[in-house]
Amino acid sequence: LPAQTVTAERGTLTQTVSVTGKVVAAREVEIKSKASGAVLRLHVVESAQVTRGDLLVELDPQDEQRSLERAELELASSQARAQQAESNLAIAEEELASERQRAESALTATMARQQEAIDRAARAKALFDQGLISAEEWAGTASTAAELSDSLTAAKLRIADLATKGRAIAVRRHDVALAEVRVK
Repeated sequence: LPAQTVTAERGTLTQTVSVTGKVVAAREVEIKSKASGAVLRLHVVESAQVTRGDLLVELDPQDEQRSLERAELELASSQARAQQAESNLAIAEEELASERQRAESALTATMARQQEAIDRAARAKALFDQGLISAEEWAGTASTAAELSDSLTAAKLRIADLATKGRAIAVRRHDVALAEVRVK
């Protein structure tokens, strides 16, 4: 080949190298969101450099809004149930106090009637022993005293039942307190 001569000039020298391979990031970060929803806008492109606090994506707030609305409805429902439980408890406590007062009055009255019947039966026995009244009259007063003894036992059992009802109300009071804690 014949030799060529060229005048030297200043310029840009370009050299191209073709290679095959894989470009790997020096550091990868997995980004997760506490919120969920469809992506409305992506504010960065892949491989862009970002710093803490940069807005990366905008999510559709509908899913989170629905979750919030569901939670608010559940809260309102729980509050209503707690208020209803409080009202029911107050009614039950008032009813118990009223029932207890009636039962104690009935017990007192039954005890007084029983004592009168015992005294009457004792007088009737003395009169029967003296031959002044018949056996039937004496048996009638003794029978009345026995019936009142049964009534007295029933009145005492009613008082015991009310004590059990009082313990059941105490459990309900505890349930109401738990419901109030759940609402808060």
